[in-house]
Amino acid sequence: MKPELYLGLMSGTSMDGVSAAIVDLAGDNIQLVASSTTHYSNTLRTALQALVAPDWRGSLTDIQALDLDVAAFYVECSQALLNEHKLEPDDLTAVGSHGQTICHTPLGEHRSSWQIGDPNLIAEHLGTTIADWRRRDMAAGGQGAPLTPAFHRHILKNQSDAAIVNFGGISNLTLCNDNWLGFDTGPANILLDNWIEKHQSQPYDDQGNWAKSGEVNQELLGSFLADPYFAAEPPKSTGREYFNLDWLDNKLYDTSIAARDVQTTLTELTAVTVLDAIERHAPGTKQLYVCGGGVHNDYLMSRLHTKQHLNVATTNELNVDPDYVEAIAFAWLAKCTLEKRTGNVPEATGASGDRIIGAVYFQ
Repeated sequence: MKPELYLGLMSGTSMDGVSAAIVDLAGDNIQLVASSTTHYSNTLRTALQALVAPDWRGSLTDIQALDLDVAAFYVECSQALLNEHKLEPDDLTAVGSHGQTICHTPLGEHRSSWQIGDPNLIAEHLGTTIADWRRRDMAAGGQGAPLTPAFHRHILKNQSDAAIVNFGGISNLTLCNDNWLGFDTGPANILLDNWIEKHQSQPYDDQGNWAKSGEVNQELLGSFLADPYFAAEPPKSTGREYFNLDWLDNKLYDTSIAARDVQTTLTELTAVTVLDAIERHAPGTKQLYVCGGGVHNDYLMSRLHTKQHLNVATTNELNVDPDYVEAIAFAWLAKCTLEKRTGNVPEATGASGDRIIGAVYFQ
């Protein structure tokens, strides 16, 4: 069968860079052909983090510049990956570019979601590009997130009593039992990364070693879990607009708690909110597949093994690289869009129905 290559580009709420995946989607095939993860330069990452800070006081021209800078970075990384594997942009059927989220407001009168990384520039250099994935679902009354459950459903195929959790900046969970359900359970790497960067000047907690060196503070954990987001019924989605260092400071009632114990407790929060969500909404779940950057946090992964009836593995068991599930998902969603197939899951987003999502920027 002739290859049908799509390129998926994904930048998450952690704002650490871009994951790129070239995928052969011929027929019902999902074969990862090439992949790369490229970190933002310190200058670009600092500018993006400043943009989403509550006290940002920049200008519209600053946003315009970042929109183009992110797109140029995407193009540069993509061309490097293509060159490495002796491929040309013309070998691609299309590009599915998620962009970098700078604002996600799923509730209220003016619900919207904003990703930068100008798709016009990407299309000019790489060919037909699909972007702006979330707002079509939001126009139909949904929250525009999570969007990966449709892909999760595809790779789980006929499995039942299974779930997939992605540990990115935010944890998102897809449940497969009698009914499909998907939602954001709460924070993951976004708080873990920000806290260790603040106190250890490290971009992330390597293998969860810092968290492993501390102890869970049960009172602090209770303070975290008292937040109404965790008790809210799905559909629900969230982001750094809600879970950030200001949120953490407001919950940190006792500033004498050791910084490493806060990291341990945040890691426990990430695990507990996922396990509680499974117990609450799909208690018969027997298999949990994990993907995203959190699969490299050994301490976090160990905390998922506290439920004896729950088998925990990575999405490698589904023949999907756990580091590239989201990038592959947006390549797959790009194919859905071009074929005029729906890409949202109303049970996950709350939309009034199935919708073809993504705007197409033709070559």
